[in-house]
Amino acid sequence: MIYCILVFLLTPFFFTAMCQNYNNSDSSVKHRTQINALGEIGGNGLFLSLGFEQANYEYKALKSTFRAGFTLTDYLVFSEYNFDFGIKNNYFELGAGPSLHFDENNINLYIFGRLGYRYNSDTFIFRAAFTPFLAFENGVYAYTFPFLGVSVGIPIRTKRRN
Repeated sequence: MIYCILVFLLTPFFFTAMCQNYNNSDSSVKHRTQINALGEIGGNGLFLSLGFEQANYEYKALKSTFRAGFTLTDYLVFSEYNFDFGIKNNYFELGAGPSLHFDENNINLYIFGRLGYRYNSDTFIFRAAFTPFLAFENGVYAYTFPFLGVSVGIPIRTKRRN
């Protein structure tokens, strides 16, 4: 159980630190901060969830985002790290992250992947993805399940700087 909690807490910090240590002297990097609020059906939250994400940086047609959230129907929290490849508002999204489900007697860990499409404008966000997961119950691998997720959201704050 302690191992599950440590994986959940440390994974986002590892990826965020990796992005912050990116070579900042490269003139083709557009540093970007965009905070988004997203509601999702399926996906990391399994059913109905609310999440917040932050775009970490952009490099030509590549950006990375970190997302964290919780379900509205059960005791589940999740985090996710994504790479988005694309131009203008259309992106191919690839990512992964852990979800923790708290039930009566234990904590179950789900490791999600994300492979999907993302539309990201200045006023609206839409995502549709294949989100398969590996389930670990009581610290032991239990099963793999193919899953889908659809998200809609809005940018809360956008700040660009070169």
